[in-house]
Amino acid sequence: MRQTVTPNAMLGRVSAIFLAVNTGARPLGAALGGIVGATWGEPACLVLAFAGFVVQALVITGSAVRRLRRLPSAA
Repeated sequence: MRQTVTPNAMLGRVSAIFLAVNTGARPLGAALGGIVGATWGEPACLVLAFAGFVVQALVITGSAVRRLRRLPSAA
């Protein structure tokens, strides 16, 4: 969908930003998981991971993406 709604001239920049943010968030998640695991143990890490998945599911189900029946026309 990102490729459909992003103008061709901006596609490389948008993809690079997406990859940088995605890759940059991984160490933060690992650090958070390490802190939670060291403080409250492994079960708390699993609960935290599950909570993250629930938040992602709620964001997707509450967004306009869920109501799409077809991709928008190309930008």
